[in-house]
Amino acid sequence: MPSVNSKPDTAIPQDYLTRTFHERFVRAFPDELHTLAVTDRLQITIPNPVSEDRELWISMDGDEVTVGIGQYHHRHFSFYNYGDAPTDEVMSTVIDDSIDFIQVLLGDQIIVRVFFDGDRICGSSTGDSNVFTPSASRTSYRDFTWTGELRS
Repeated sequence: MPSVNSKPDTAIPQDYLTRTFHERFVRAFPDELHTLAVTDRLQITIPNPVSEDRELWISMDGDEVTVGIGQYHHRHFSFYNYGDAPTDEVMSTVIDDSIDFIQVLLGDQIIVRVFFDGDRICGSSTGDSNVFTPSASRTSYRDFTWTGELRS
Protein backbone atom coordinates (compact mmCIF):
# COMPACT_ATOMS: atom_id res chain seq x y z
CA MET A 1 0.00 0.00 0.00
CA PRO A 2 1.50 3.37 -0.95
CA SER A 3 2.16 5.94 1.69
CA VAL A 4 0.64 9.28 0.80
CA ASN A 5 1.16 12.33 2.97
CA SER A 6 -0.93 15.43 2.47
CA LYS A 7 -2.51 18.11 4.53
CA PRO A 8 -5.87 16.67 5.60
CA ASP A 9 -7.76 19.93 5.15
CA THR A 10 -6.55 20.69 1.62
CA ALA A 11 -8.33 19.71 -1.53
CA ILE A 12 -6.89 19.10 -4.96
CA PRO A 13 -7.48 22.26 -7.04
CA GLN A 14 -10.31 21.69 -9.47
CA ASP A 15 -8.94 23.26 -12.64
CA TYR A 16 -8.94 20.74 -15.51
CA LEU A 17 -5.16 20.26 -15.68
CA THR A 18 -4.60 19.70 -11.97
CA ARG A 19 -7.67 17.57 -11.32
CA THR A 20 -7.16 15.37 -14.39
CA PHE A 21 -3.40 15.03 -13.87
CA HIS A 22 -3.93 13.93 -10.27
CA GLU A 23 -6.57 11.36 -11.31
CA ARG A 24 -4.30 9.91 -14.01
CA PHE A 25 -1.21 10.00 -11.77
CA VAL A 26 -2.95 7.95 -9.07
CA ARG A 27 -4.12 5.42 -11.69
CA ALA A 28 -0.68 5.21 -13.37
CA PHE A 29 1.28 4.91 -10.11
CA PRO A 30 -0.99 3.20 -7.58
CA ASP A 31 1.89 1.73 -5.57
CA GLU A 32 4.35 4.60 -5.79
CA LEU A 33 5.26 6.25 -2.49
CA HIS A 34 4.56 9.96 -2.89
CA THR A 35 3.71 13.11 -1.00
CA LEU A 36 1.04 15.61 -2.03
CA ALA A 37 1.15 19.27 -1.09
CA VAL A 38 -1.19 22.06 -2.06
CA THR A 39 0.10 25.62 -1.87
CA ASP A 40 -0.84 27.92 -4.69
CA ARG A 41 -0.60 24.76 -6.84
CA LEU A 42 -0.54 21.00 -6.54
CA GLN A 43 2.91 19.54 -5.91
CA ILE A 44 3.77 15.85 -5.85
CA THR A 45 7.07 14.47 -4.60
CA ILE A 46 8.43 10.95 -5.04
CA PRO A 47 11.51 10.11 -2.98
CA ASN A 48 14.43 8.61 -4.89
CA PRO A 49 15.28 5.13 -3.56
CA VAL A 50 19.07 5.66 -3.81
CA SER A 51 19.76 9.38 -3.53
CA GLU A 52 18.05 12.00 -1.35
CA ASP A 53 19.10 14.85 -3.64
CA ARG A 54 17.34 13.36 -6.67
CA GLU A 55 13.72 13.26 -5.58
CA LEU A 56 11.19 13.49 -8.38
CA TRP A 57 8.94 16.52 -8.11
CA ILE A 58 5.89 17.42 -10.13
CA SER A 59 4.26 20.82 -10.09
CA MET A 60 1.11 22.16 -11.74
CA ASP A 61 1.15 25.73 -12.94
CA GLY A 62 -2.21 26.45 -14.58
CA ASP A 63 -1.15 25.73 -18.14
CA GLU A 64 1.72 23.27 -17.68
CA VAL A 65 3.09 20.31 -15.77
CA THR A 66 6.71 20.59 -14.68
CA VAL A 67 8.60 17.42 -13.80
CA GLY A 68 11.96 17.74 -12.06
CA ILE A 69 14.71 15.63 -10.54
CA GLY A 70 16.13 17.41 -7.51
CA GLN A 71 18.06 20.50 -8.54
CA TYR A 72 19.54 18.72 -11.55
CA HIS A 73 16.92 18.71 -14.27
CA HIS A 74 13.38 19.77 -14.99
CA ARG A 75 11.13 19.56 -18.02
CA HIS A 76 8.02 21.55 -18.89
CA PHE A 77 4.97 20.00 -20.49
CA SER A 78 2.93 22.96 -21.67
CA PHE A 79 0.02 23.53 -24.02
CA TYR A 80 2.26 25.98 -25.91
CA ASN A 81 4.05 22.94 -27.34
CA TYR A 82 0.83 21.43 -28.70
CA GLY A 83 -1.42 24.22 -29.86
CA ASP A 84 -2.50 27.79 -29.56
CA ALA A 85 -5.06 27.33 -26.80
CA PRO A 86 -5.34 25.22 -23.65
CA THR A 87 -8.35 23.16 -24.77
CA ASP A 88 -9.26 20.05 -22.79
CA GLU A 89 -7.94 17.91 -25.67
CA VAL A 90 -4.58 19.71 -25.72
CA MET A 91 -4.32 19.61 -21.93
CA SER A 92 -5.08 15.87 -22.02
CA THR A 93 -2.07 15.43 -24.35
CA VAL A 94 0.08 17.48 -21.94
CA ILE A 95 -0.98 15.17 -19.10
CA ASP A 96 -0.41 11.98 -21.13
CA ASP A 97 3.06 13.09 -22.22
CA SER A 98 4.09 14.07 -18.69
CA ILE A 99 2.82 10.76 -17.24
CA ASP A 100 4.67 8.86 -20.00
CA PHE A 101 7.89 10.74 -19.17
CA ILE A 102 7.52 9.93 -15.47
CA GLN A 103 6.95 6.24 -16.29
CA VAL A 104 10.10 5.90 -18.42
CA LEU A 105 12.11 7.88 -15.87
CA LEU A 106 10.98 5.71 -12.94
CA GLY A 107 11.60 2.62 -15.08
CA ASP A 108 15.28 3.60 -15.57
CA GLN A 109 14.68 3.86 -19.32
CA ILE A 110 16.04 7.39 -19.60
CA ILE A 111 19.40 8.96 -18.84
CA VAL A 112 19.66 12.37 -17.23
CA ARG A 113 22.88 14.18 -18.16
CA VAL A 114 23.82 17.16 -15.99
CA PHE A 115 26.52 19.51 -17.31
CA PHE A 116 28.85 21.36 -14.95
CA ASP A 117 31.14 24.34 -15.31
CA GLY A 118 33.31 23.74 -12.27
CA ASP A 119 30.85 23.04 -9.44
CA ARG A 120 28.03 25.02 -11.06
CA ILE A 121 25.26 23.26 -12.95
CA CYS A 122 25.07 24.88 -16.38
CA GLY A 123 22.55 22.66 -18.14
CA SER A 124 20.87 19.29 -18.34
CA SER A 125 19.18 17.03 -20.83
CA THR A 126 17.48 13.67 -21.04
CA GLY A 127 17.82 10.92 -23.60
CA ASP A 128 20.48 8.35 -24.29
CA SER A 129 24.24 8.54 -24.79
CA ASN A 130 23.82 8.94 -28.57
CA VAL A 131 22.12 12.33 -28.29
CA PHE A 132 24.56 14.14 -26.00
CA THR A 133 27.24 16.49 -27.32
CA PRO A 134 28.68 18.67 -24.55
CA SER A 135 29.80 22.16 -25.56
CA ALA A 136 33.29 23.49 -24.88
CA SER A 137 32.04 25.60 -21.93
CA ARG A 138 30.58 22.56 -20.22
CA THR A 139 33.72 21.05 -18.80
CA SER A 140 32.22 17.97 -17.19
CA TYR A 141 29.01 16.03 -16.90
CA ARG A 142 27.32 13.43 -14.75
CA ASP A 143 24.92 10.81 -16.07
CA PHE A 144 22.34 8.99 -14.01
CA THR A 145 19.11 7.08 -14.23
CA TRP A 146 16.44 7.16 -11.56
CA THR A 147 18.13 4.42 -9.53
CA GLY A 148 21.79 4.76 -10.39
CA GLU A 149 24.91 6.63 -11.44
CA LEU A 150 26.23 5.74 -14.84
CA ARG A 151 29.49 7.60 -15.48
CA SER A 152 31.07 11.03 -15.48
